[in-house]
Amino acid sequence: MPTLPPIRPTNSKENWKIGLQKLLTFSLLSNGLSRCTSLKKILFVCTGNSFRSAVAEALLKKVRGDIHVESAGIQPASKIASNAKRLLEEEGVLENLKRKPEGIEQKNLEEYDLIVVMKEHHKNEILQRHLQVKDKILVWDIDDPIYLPTGSDREVVQEIKRRVEELAESI
Repeated sequence: MPTLPPIRPTNSKENWKIGLQKLLTFSLLSNGLSRCTSLKKILFVCTGNSFRSAVAEALLKKVRGDIHVESAGIQPASKIASNAKRLLEEEGVLENLKRKPEGIEQKNLEEYDLIVVMKEHHKNEILQRHLQVKDKILVWDIDDPIYLPTGSDREVVQEIKRRVEELAESI
């Protein structure tokens, strides 16, 4: 199978969209599917599956109910972050938020058409265990709000929301 040139994370909205289009086109064509075939199963991954990936899952479920969306963590937390619940309630999507974090070990990664990871190190962790999914991974480069100044969680949700909307439009 041909290999896709690396898609580097960037702050440029146009470069991000071009990278996503290249990944989707490559993934669909290399799997023998036509470009008009839409993705059926998407997985979001972050560290604990308590904030970023869970938020992305809930938001995409709202805008694209026709797609099977899940999320998982490299090292799953014990519970969903309370600020994620509060912010998703403000967005009107709390009902789409999962009840508790899950780990990637609970998922069959080969079943997903696209795996969106929040940071490059999440991609590296996945590839250490599942090299066969290397052409399905997209890195968003979104920081964990737990390591950001207080109040940054709202900005993180807005960034995830923007990316989810772009993803939803492009698939």
